[in-house]
Amino acid sequence: MGFNVGVYSNQLNTKNPISSLVNTLTSIFWEGNYLKLYESSYVTANNKGYFSDRLSYSIGGSLEKRIPLFNTSAYTWSKNLKEYTSNAPENIEVASTKFVEHNALLLNLGLEYRPWLKFKIKNGVKQIISSSSPTFNILYKSGLPVFVTSNLADFNQIEIGYKQSFRPGAKGQFFIDAKAGAFINKEPQVFIDFKHFSGNESPFLMQNPVGSYRLLPYYNFSTYNKYITGQVLYQFRKFLFTQLPVLRLTGLKELAYVSYLATPTSGNYIEVGYGLDNLFRILRVEAAASFIDGNYTGIGFKIGLATSISTGEGSINIGF
Repeated sequence: MGFNVGVYSNQLNTKNPISSLVNTLTSIFWEGNYLKLYESSYVTANNKGYFSDRLSYSIGGSLEKRIPLFNTSAYTWSKNLKEYTSNAPENIEVASTKFVEHNALLLNLGLEYRPWLKFKIKNGVKQIISSSSPTFNILYKSGLPVFVTSNLADFNQIEIGYKQSFRPGAKGQFFIDAKAGAFINKEPQVFIDFKHFSGNESPFLMQNPVGSYRLLPYYNFSTYNKYITGQVLYQFRKFLFTQLPVLRLTGLKELAYVSYLATPTSGNYIEVGYGLDNLFRILRVEAAASFIDGNYTGIGFKIGLATSISTGEGSINIGF
């Protein structure tokens, strides 16, 4: 169980797709202030529990006062003539993402099910084998117009998800993360409550490789409608550079991935990419290209920290 109260400057996408450090660097050098913030005064309570080893639940609620924020500085070392963008980002579904101060009462309900989960006993301790079963989850989120000042945050959202990692053989491992969702009966009126996706417009890789995009704009494709999103990543044991034993023994890994997004206004957005992980033990470099309905839209090169991939348990995380 948890309980929180405070005042904080939240990102419009509360999954925090860009770090403050990265935003500082891109703002100073390129005037790329990608961080979009609003002030939140909040009280939250949540609980997570288990019906069994394979079935868990989560429930949470929050009362939040939301206040729009505005830039107070345009400091930069860049010699470009462009200006900082506002905290109201551009979006293809609405003419303006600005909002007025309001209250929001939010409810979250979730279920997670791993039907074929297996276990192992080591030194008398029972341990989960995470990669032995896919994970299915369902999430319901609602804005409740209980108070006059919370009428703007009035919506219902439902989302189903699927995650799995598995080894098709001795040559590598797949990581899959897919979700589909929609707003039902009532659509959100405030941009904060839209469905946001984990994009990346900076030159740096700071998010989990599975579940995030490399080239997607942070807020252009955020939606108040239905959506499908998914990523498939394959870690090679041997592919190109790792065919050379001298490189493979250094811990170098090769990755290939495909990411997909579909909303009523985005078209079929696809990213394909290739990366070198654990380069010099600390770096990850990737190249990706993007397409909309089969038409090429861009290419990008990214650099970040190496990932730690535990193929036995099917997890992938940022870290040294």
